[in-house]
Amino acid sequence: MERRWAVWLAVMLITAMAGGRSPAPALGSEAPAKPAEDGRQDARPSMLTKYLEHYPNLSETLAGQLLDETLSLEEARSKVRREYVSRFRKVLPDRAVARFFQIERKLDAVVNAELAERVPLVE
Repeated sequence: MERRWAVWLAVMLITAMAGGRSPAPALGSEAPAKPAEDGRQDARPSMLTKYLEHYPNLSETLAGQLLDETLSLEEARSKVRREYVSRFRKVLPDRAVARFFQIERKLDAVVNAELAERVPLVE
């Protein structure tokens, strides 16, 4: 139960950092993700679905596309973090901002560990 709570909290923190938009739907959900303020969507669910649909016979082309999308998503998330560090520093002491982002990164690690456990490696 604690792990589910941690995953939920991670989603809420990431959502708050992404401009307050609703979290992306769960894998297999019919509802599309809501666009972010900059027009981007959280692409992870659709990328994961696409990967699992083509696993284990992933083509070189699709593998390259998914890799490029993953790198773009990581860059976008890093940009959002930098933006929010700047915003938080205007109203909070640096130690509080650092602690918030440490917690956010740890919760992100929980989510990533869960994905790593469930998603098979490219063959």
